[in-house]
Amino acid sequence: MGLPDIPHGIETLANAALASWDSTLSGMQDDYFSSHGHDFQVVVTGGIPAKGAHANPDASHKLSDQAESCTDLSISFPANAVIAVGCNVCVGPDGNGWAAFGEISIAGKVWRKEIGHGCKASHDWREVGDA
Repeated sequence: MGLPDIPHGIETLANAALASWDSTLSGMQDDYFSSHGHDFQVVVTGGIPAKGAHANPDASHKLSDQAESCTDLSISFPANAVIAVGCNVCVGPDGNGWAAFGEISIAGKVWRKEIGHGCKASHDWREVGDA
């Protein structure tokens, strides 16, 4: 499913930014898991951009249960991205996994796309809540 009410060019930019983000995380998650016993998680910071705007993430943000930030690990966010990005993690009976995700605000709703690894599933663009 594509994004609703959005020029195709912006959706193309959103998909490219998410693919870049997934590639960045794919290059470091195995090593991080080996040394920490869990995958690296990233929450959205700087707000979710409205259609066509650029994200302004805070790479220095640290989660309460994670000692490192993206800055500490030299992880770069996609440049000039029209989406906010993050990474959810899981550990459960089906093993560990993570999903790179992107979010954008369109007409008062938040839309998310996820690229899953391990026990995390992938999802095409879908509405996940109010902006």
